Amino acid sequence: MNKEEIIRKLEAPVDSSLWTNIGAIVEDEDSKQRYICGTNVGHLYPIIYEGKGYAVGIRKLVTEEAYRVRVQFFSPEVDDELHLKLADLGLEKKSWEGETGCHYSRLFEGDFDSAVDTLNRAISILKGEHNAEDKD
Repeated sequence: MNKEEIIRKLEAPVDSSLWTNIGAIVEDEDSKQRYICGTNVGHLYPIIYEGKGYAVGIRKLVTEEAYRVRVQFFSPEVDDELHLKLADLGLEKKSWEGETGCHYSRLFEGDFDSAVDTLNRAISILKGEHNAEDKD
């Protein structure tokens, strides 16, 4: 996805009370924008791409000039090949008690272009792994 579209999604107002549970997907009723619920209450990642069994999002951290890319899987396990490909992008696998599935994430301090590049590369990898049932 191009940077302008990602910026538009990042700058759109969001109601942090939409947050429900780590890894859950929620939707803003007015804008119809879907979000991944992050690890902490109120942390919402606008979904940039969604496929069967996963979603990819990015959020700007409020306290610092940084961005976090998140790939959320709805199952707790990811196959080894896909795990290695995401790890090669610097995405670290994490899972928390009570999380819906597991996720991979990476922090980019002040480097929006690298965050977008990694996000797009992760989407390309996922499309290659799950292309039969992805939705745009």
